[in-house]
Amino acid sequence: MSITRLFRPDTNHPLITTEEYASVMAALCPEFSVVIAEGSEQAVKYAFNLLLYIGEHSHADTDYAHPRMSGFGGHETPYQKMDELLVAIISRRSQGYKQMKGAEIGLPVTSHRWSEADADVGPFKTGPPNKQQWKAMHAQRKQWTKNRSAILRERREKAEDWASNALQELISEREHLAAFGLKGYFTQSIAKLRELVESTTLMRG
Repeated sequence: MSITRLFRPDTNHPLITTEEYASVMAALCPEFSVVIAEGSEQAVKYAFNLLLYIGEHSHADTDYAHPRMSGFGGHETPYQKMDELLVAIISRRSQGYKQMKGAEIGLPVTSHRWSEADADVGPFKTGPPNKQQWKAMHAQRKQWTKNRSAILRERREKAEDWASNALQELISEREHLAAFGLKGYFTQSIAKLRELVESTTLMRG
């Protein structure tokens, strides 16, 4: 499964906003219910990783697109649906969970989000980038974002301490979206994961 986000608005068509992305992603939620109720341990793991991937792609390209692509608040209901589903999956996976010291060893490091400082298009001789440079920057950022998503996916699949890894990922994404006024991103799940990780830390101590 691969999801491609529209990286900039097409001036010939209406804007695709975060609430539209979120609604499409949330429409997949009922498919997870059977897995949560009857799925094997491995199936629940796959559902957990898939929902994180869906969440990662449940918003528009807020960074370098039209501000209105953030939407007008309609994302909150679908975000809540996905959040409640992830909480249920966490509850299934939490039995027997143990925080693992040194679990980051061997995992690929998540790259930062692309910025203009990462552009490799030569000097901006006229002040702002010219048309050719803008086109090259767009292509570079798109590939960078695709590679970053692949790293996140690999970490989910390989992380032995799945709860700590997911907590780190969700908090990073929540803070990124909050900067654009998008609230409600997996708030209950973050709290559930934090409680789980901290409780096992206390038990170890």
